[in-house]
Amino acid sequence: LWIKAFRYPEEWEIEDISSNELPEELLLELLGSRKNILFCEGTKGSIDTRIYNILFPNFTITPVGSCLSVINYTKAFNKIPNIIVHAYGLIDSDHTNEERKKSLCENNVFSLLIAEPENLFFDKEFLEALSTQLLKSKSIIESIIEDVLSLFEHDIELQVSNYVSSKINYHFQNSHVLKGNTLKDIQNNYKMFSDNITIQKWFEARKSELMEIVTAKDFTRTIAVFNNKGLKSIANKQFQISDFIECSINLLKYNKDTHKFLKRYFPREITE
Repeated sequence: LWIKAFRYPEEWEIEDISSNELPEELLLELLGSRKNILFCEGTKGSIDTRIYNILFPNFTITPVGSCLSVINYTKAFNKIPNIIVHAYGLIDSDHTNEERKKSLCENNVFSLLIAEPENLFFDKEFLEALSTQLLKSKSIIESIIEDVLSLFEHDIELQVSNYVSSKINYHFQNSHVLKGNTLKDIQNNYKMFSDNITIQKWFEARKSELMEIVTAKDFTRTIAVFNNKGLKSIANKQFQISDFIECSINLLKYNKDTHKFLKRYFPREITE
């Protein structure tokens, strides 16, 4: 039973908790929240949850591990009858394609508009604010941009391959071979299923897209698609500091003016 509300001296509002896909401990923790829930990847204390807690104090930030858990828990929470808050899901963009993003939006699950949470700190205006905080020349930012662009060009093959691998996995997770009643049916259905996995076509299309970014030297689009947790080493080297991420989190925590630089990489459904 859930004690939904109590008004002194003896007015109680109690509801049954129907069976739910959420783990009991998590469910009991969230039912008492008076703020909307934001399920996200990671664990308590991870970099992404620290960022989200600073940027979105109007949400109960709830890390649940994997991308799949975010999706399932968001759906499950919003099915609970008579709740007074809503759940939203936020997943890393990673190699998620547009088709999948659109399908998830229908269930209140949204993707970051940037490859990884750590990439948020490479927003150019945020880097300028950090250089001021560290009493460093803003010319360092151009060096950081050049190094990131160079590494991105070097890693093109890896980035494309990882993207296509994720796309194949998504196809297997969200499609299936139609039931066949004869051997010929099974063979035809399997061929239809496998013919939709066009590795060469996907690879060439993604490589062409990323090469456009390389040719244009478009830094904003680069950090939006670049999956590489090692980028922080570039900032550490150029700023001559030991922990770029920690310095960035501290700036975000104590300088609210920097929030607007990062919030533009989040879906409007969450920022508004």
